[in-house]
Amino acid sequence: MTELTITQATEPKKIPSEWDSIKNNINEISSKSKFKSAVGLSRQWDARKAGREVAATTLEKLGKKPDFFILFSTIHYKDHGGFKEFLKGVWEILPKGTPLMGGTVAGFTNNYGCFTRGATAIAVSYPHMDVSIGVGRDTRKNPKKAAKELSRSIKILQNKSTHNSSFLFCSLPGGTIPQFFGFGRQKVMKSGIISKLSLWLLDLSIRLMQMGPGREDEIFEELGHQLAEWHILGGSAMDDLTQKRSYQFFGNEICSTDLVGLGIKTNLKCDIVTKYGLTRTGIKMHITKKGLRNCVIKEIDGKPATKEFLSRLGWPEDFLDDRLYTKTFYYPLGYTYKGILRPEIIGAFLGDNIACGYSIKTDDIEILSASGVSLIQAMKECADEIVRNKPKIILGVACATQLETLGSEIYHAYDQFKHYFQDTPFMIVYCAGEGSYDPKSPPKQLYDSINLSCLY
Repeated sequence: MTELTITQATEPKKIPSEWDSIKNNINEISSKSKFKSAVGLSRQWDARKAGREVAATTLEKLGKKPDFFILFSTIHYKDHGGFKEFLKGVWEILPKGTPLMGGTVAGFTNNYGCFTRGATAIAVSYPHMDVSIGVGRDTRKNPKKAAKELSRSIKILQNKSTHNSSFLFCSLPGGTIPQFFGFGRQKVMKSGIISKLSLWLLDLSIRLMQMGPGREDEIFEELGHQLAEWHILGGSAMDDLTQKRSYQFFGNEICSTDLVGLGIKTNLKCDIVTKYGLTRTGIKMHITKKGLRNCVIKEIDGKPATKEFLSRLGWPEDFLDDRLYTKTFYYPLGYTYKGILRPEIIGAFLGDNIACGYSIKTDDIEILSASGVSLIQAMKECADEIVRNKPKIILGVACATQLETLGSEIYHAYDQFKHYFQDTPFMIVYCAGEGSYDPKSPPKQLYDSINLSCLY
């Protein structure tokens, strides 16, 4: 993916030499300031330097000790010092014991611009807020168990806090493309022996190596069940769209197969707004055979799924290869479940089978379409609706394929965000999947959506 850098706003000051220099500045901040939030940025290549700088720029602007620290970075630091060094750099600046969570993403948009290389963080200090972080282990092996583990940590906070408003922000492992021995990582497999074995190999990969579909929908369903009164927003960690690996940050720990979350109880209100950059094509299909926990479509109207999908779009059977696979980003599948449109990313074509990102809960699906115009419009509508709350802080999760679909045109989205948010601290991360829940809407795992949450 070509590196994207849009810096229409002023970048933050460079890293101070020590935390003490930031601490001195804190003393100059008026004690009358109640809610305080700030966004930081680093564009350093070196992992340790980037960690120090993203923490320093955030805290210098915050001017107070943070009650929590949400941290995201692109995958590049794995090969430029490693994530252990990255977190070491962060903790050289961040006060010991600060609740920290986050992960790797394909890119991010914040008050400084839009980037596909670097690190960003957002921090808050507020006296009327209780905070807790938690973790759920081995999400692909047992997603419900992982969700319950995280929920237990959050429920401890719920039982102790006297505040009524509840918000959970989480990062979880996104779907990855497993490497089949002797065949490498392939998003498109032609019909043959290996394609016939691919579903068995994929299931084995999920259970033994925790590779393949992320099973995020199962996680969010359980989170919605366990934390029924909470607002929940999350994104699936990923790399630079190659879908080989992802990492989550939990305190000073680096995870690769775990669900991490930050729970907030406060007297402020919370809201989540979701919009789709998708339109219906009217091309409807009936699934007659599924597999692998309903994540794989084997037959459509009694015919091999891949061939029928191509036929409905008028594409020749030999049209798809790894290069043209990205064309399907513009044509996701979708269905309506519990009154909510559920878009489905096509993860891979395994011979006659179509592997999707999440389980498909109905047998009737439709081919959807996305365009640059529709995606930008969805972002605009989402921003317009969230600012009506007069938010103090905005956290967002968007689909990473929008970076590929929009390319450099994503600066139009950044313009919209800056227009609507003005000086409100905001951070939107581009992920491998988006999940949300609130007490008025069922848990949902999405694709090609923009989701903005706020405290107000």
